[in-house]
Amino acid sequence: MMKRFLFLGWALLVWGMGNPLALAGETRDEALPAKAETVETVIKAEKKDHYWRTWDVGLRSTHFQMTSRQAYGNINRIDEQQDYTPTNLYLGYNFYGNLALVGEAFLKPLVGRTRNRDVAFSDGDLEYTPYLLSVQGRIPTYCLFKPYLSLGVAYITTGFNSQPFYRTGYESPEQYNRFFATSGVLKVRQFVLDDYVWGFHFGAGSDFFITKHLSLNVDLKYLVGKANFKYQIYEGDTLVKDDRGQFYLDTFFVGLGLRYSF
Repeated sequence: MMKRFLFLGWALLVWGMGNPLALAGETRDEALPAKAETVETVIKAEKKDHYWRTWDVGLRSTHFQMTSRQAYGNINRIDEQQDYTPTNLYLGYNFYGNLALVGEAFLKPLVGRTRNRDVAFSDGDLEYTPYLLSVQGRIPTYCLFKPYLSLGVAYITTGFNSQPFYRTGYESPEQYNRFFATSGVLKVRQFVLDDYVWGFHFGAGSDFFITKHLSLNVDLKYLVGKANFKYQIYEGDTLVKDDRGQFYLDTFFVGLGLRYSF
């Protein structure tokens, strides 16, 4: 009889060690969902993007290249006057998943001068200042690199700085001075340019996070837009020339800056 009890106790002990859940009053089938749920929670925690924040602010220095070499009168083959100080400010809001709404402004005008800017007879300089609103689609990478694509609209203010002597319709300061040494009818030349125009832009970029909040930003963008102008010459009060045309503001941008996310 004692041997039977010892054998039964030994069998229960071996069975219990092989199935500890049964000793706790649970079956293996009842415990499996809880175990699976734990594994899923761990996987989700591992995939959590610790560099994702709701708001982004940044400052960027930008190189720009006008892609349309246009000419009108003495405005020909416009080149860019670069300014590499960080004057490009942007603010972003991450509103849904990997989508962000980003506003961007150039704090200084972009200046296009004629290629023969050192020659005395140049009409002047074209200026334009883009204000950009775009949607960024970010690619979830779960690492320090955060690439994105962007698409949006552009509000562009424009202006034209005429050479002072050219406003009087002369090809050089020397001709202007000779005119005022004699009598005659004053000739006035003027450019009338749209105050603002609408355009669109698209591009791509990436952030490289230095810390969880601070990142280095590289951005490539292409802007499309055009501005209408009138070119007029008056002799006294008489309009003797009235031409109309367009300046194409298509521009390629390469930007490098810092972004803070919070």
